[in-house]
Amino acid sequence: FLRDIFYYKINAGGKIMTVRQITLIIFIVGWIWMLCKKIYGYFAFNKFINSAPHYNKAGALQICEDVFYTIFPQDRKFDIKIVQSNILSSPAIFLSPNPIIILPDILFTEEELKFVFYHELIHLKHRDFIIKVATDFLIAAYWWNPVIRIYLFDIINHVQELNVDYEASKGLTKNEKLVYLNVISKTADYIC
Repeated sequence: FLRDIFYYKINAGGKIMTVRQITLIIFIVGWIWMLCKKIYGYFAFNKFINSAPHYNKAGALQICEDVFYTIFPQDRKFDIKIVQSNILSSPAIFLSPNPIIILPDILFTEEELKFVFYHELIHLKHRDFIIKVATDFLIAAYWWNPVIRIYLFDIINHVQELNVDYEASKGLTKNEKLVYLNVISKTADYIC
């Protein structure tokens, strides 16, 4: 029955096409459209975030560099930019092609900033950005599936956050864990 439907011939503007061919064309056009939207979104965000003002808290860049060298080897070049923008409601890291840490208008102490940078740099270490880009390509390919289109990116994002929180907190002392939890709490309060 399905085979008969897929191979049913339709006259489309003087050209005879099967339902299968029309379905394939719709799928490819939708995939290309979603892919173009995603790529345009990345370039637009890249342009915006590169023009965002630098984070101006004294010593923040040095704190970030100190944390960077606790995660990465000493021979790796520190080339991270820190910007302040409320385009996102929580701290994030973006690759453009060098990493950019985005901080919203949340007042973090120096000790809290250390954990914010640690969290974001673990994302860099895990190459989570590549997984998010791959997820966007997968979502574009499955544009017709509302479950994947609506929920997959959020699910991947939550798994990455839990993984980073686990790694960030496993070597901390009790007092450091309290500071880390305070950072998460401040961020959650800002989101709400």
